Amino acid sequence: MWVKYIILTILFFILALAQASFFPYFNILGIVPNFVFILFISLLFFCRQDKVFLIFTSIIAGFFLDVFSNLFFGSFIISFFIIYIFAGRFLKNLIETKERFPFLHFAFFFILAYAFNKLFLSIINFVSYHQYSESLSWIILVEIAYNLLFATIGFYVFKKLQNKK
Repeated sequence: MWVKYIILTILFFILALAQASFFPYFNILGIVPNFVFILFISLLFFCRQDKVFLIFTSIIAGFFLDVFSNLFFGSFIISFFIIYIFAGRFLKNLIETKERFPFLHFAFFFILAYAFNKLFLSIINFVSYHQYSESLSWIILVEIAYNLLFATIGFYVFKKLQNKK
């Protein structure tokens, strides 16, 4: 049981490290895919019942993004924890509807969570550094689409792994 926590921590570390060092070479308009966020949202969507695991996931994913960001330490952890709380409410309603269109629900949830995360971090940036964040321009649409492309791949990988169980 505890092995999955260690594996998840190592996986988030590798993704954060790759995201900060390797993937900037594959940017579009200066946008790098946020694989840590994609994995975090995928785990929220597919592992809804394991609350302790999801709290751990939000803390670890936020921790590694905080380490590689220039914002105050804890910004991503708080943002991811708020998204986790929101996910509990949002995804509970999906269970009741029997999820007839799971990818559309996933995509909608991903877009909402990503937009909230960007807005929250922009507010933190403005309050702490008194700087307007460039991330709230039209480029956020490209950023969401770019990350949603990789999230779609992750969705089908998770769905395939879930069907094997």
